[in-house]
Amino acid sequence: MKNNISRRNFLKMSAIGGATVVAAGCSDPIEKLIPLQIPPYDYVSGVSTHFATTCLECAAACGLIVRTREGRAIKAEGNPRHPINGGRICLQGQSVLQGLYSPARVSGPMAANSEGRRGVSWKEAKQRMAAKLQALKNNAGGILYIGSPRSGSFPEMLYDWIEGMGGGASLEFDLTPVNSLKSANRIVFA
Repeated sequence: MKNNISRRNFLKMSAIGGATVVAAGCSDPIEKLIPLQIPPYDYVSGVSTHFATTCLECAAACGLIVRTREGRAIKAEGNPRHPINGGRICLQGQSVLQGLYSPARVSGPMAANSEGRRGVSWKEAKQRMAAKLQALKNNAGGILYIGSPRSGSFPEMLYDWIEGMGGGASLEFDLTPVNSLKSANRIVFA
């Protein structure tokens, strides 16, 4: 049996398929497409704004300049006036926006059970966390916080929280020791 698809029929079907895709994409209300609910006083639509910040992807804490447009970060670059990185940025810093926009990122609280992980509501997550922390607070051994080194006001807040929970210790280490890798590369490749 011969398949009778003419050029005209192919173009008709392509146009119908394209119109269907366009119509399906227009179902979201306009409010979801505008990221700024209440813009700042100096906001100008279509003009980029740059913010100086610090990269937290590793313990090196390199300086970043993040370019935003309509309230959304669109590009992260090294800050040339920062004393640590002098305008250069590593791959971890380049990928910092993936934490904001990647469809594979975790978008809410998760709970583990025998079948694996599942999403839970914020209310349930807070209740579970409070119950586990209350059980730890009554534990004579105290709390051990394990995490990457942080700067700013986080260490003081962490120590106050540990003391408020009945005592404990903090163990901070970096799984990606960038400074030692940079030194090793400088020695080997210089």
